[in-house]
Amino acid sequence: MKKLIILLGLMISLYSKADESFKIIFDRSNFSDSTNISFLPNEFSHDMLFKLPVNDKHRSTPIENYFITNIQDKIYALHSGSFDVMLWNGSDWINLYKASYHGYNFEAFFFVYEDNLYSLGTYGYWLTHSNVLKFNFDAEVWDMVITRNSPENYGSYFVGQIGDTLISIFGFNLNESTGDRSKIIDGHLLDLKNKTWSEVGLAENIVPVENFFLEYKTRVDLKDYTVMENRLDTQKGLFVIDKINLEINFFANEDGYFFHSSVLDYIVDNKITYEEYGIVKTLNIDSLFMKEHITSSISLYSPENKVTSNLLIALYITLALIIIIIALLVIRRKRSSYGEIESDNLISLYSETLEKIMLIINEQGEATLDTSELNELLEITHMTYDAQRAKRAKLINELNYSHNLIHNCNLIERRRNPKDKRQIAYHMNISKG
Repeated sequence: MKKLIILLGLMISLYSKADESFKIIFDRSNFSDSTNISFLPNEFSHDMLFKLPVNDKHRSTPIENYFITNIQDKIYALHSGSFDVMLWNGSDWINLYKASYHGYNFEAFFFVYEDNLYSLGTYGYWLTHSNVLKFNFDAEVWDMVITRNSPENYGSYFVGQIGDTLISIFGFNLNESTGDRSKIIDGHLLDLKNKTWSEVGLAENIVPVENFFLEYKTRVDLKDYTVMENRLDTQKGLFVIDKINLEINFFANEDGYFFHSSVLDYIVDNKITYEEYGIVKTLNIDSLFMKEHITSSISLYSPENKVTSNLLIALYITLALIIIIIALLVIRRKRSSYGEIESDNLISLYSETLEKIMLIINEQGEATLDTSELNELLEITHMTYDAQRAKRAKLINELNYSHNLIHNCNLIERRRNPKDKRQIAYHMNISKG
């Protein structure tokens, strides 16, 4: 009887180990016979890893890193900038992807959701993006996942999966065709069930500095944390999204890095196992929170399970109703005078803009402006990139409205730049006479 119990225990232990979910970040170009792989699951061998291609055959360039993971009892390997999905069949890697389309998912965040492979972002064809792709195992191609409220021209290297949600922060806008580039500290959430994006903000600015989004050293998504190590010499440290408490923490470490990303980083639960100078080490992110070197901790958004009393809810609702009633009364009193002021401002804006355009036409013979020139004309160059875009669209609509009342046509028309079809030019629809 004791032998039977021991045998059952061993079987359960082996089954649970085989079914354990893991991730591996694999630096194929620096892999050699001397690389220590003793900390990997038993099915991994040097021969198995050597069989993964070193170069990307589509661009004849070295493959920097593979993302290796398991879904149930199958092992897959993927790398950014390519749609190849390599499946280990026990003796060799076979590519499940049968199409020829590549080059859209550089710096992609690969993840598993409901036993399916997904890719998010981040850069392709001179633009950042947050497009979601799902691998279709039947058709052997990647399908685009249609999402609502998708952030425009936005990407991030700091992405984590929290159950049915993706969180993306410290992102950036990048459009190399126009030279537009800006950093975005706040981020976005993607609900994978209803496929809807929403914005997430930080209560205050946290440690990131200029060019932060280009200076990460290592990024790892764990069970309860998402980790990114900053490699700036002036500001070394580890950013950690605490998925349980929905906070972002920064752990300063001026003496060096928390861990040196090796040829193989093996990730299970909240542990990262790696080799450093021939010694196998494990970084347990749980243990960081026992130490006292958290530089800053900012709440991302309120946890859903936070309990609020019914009395407090009723108080908030009553207060909100009082504020709404007062606001409606104030708006009603000011509406007529505000309408007159707004009309005067619009006439003044139209007249001043028309005078500036006429000066440009007198000097150049015509007025076709690029985005930066139009921003100067509208006096919005002091604003951030996103604020410029919103303000520019608003002012164009107002100016076109005024011009239509008089001339029955728009004052400012968007056209493709004749010198560079990838760029937008703004034509001032007014003659010199």
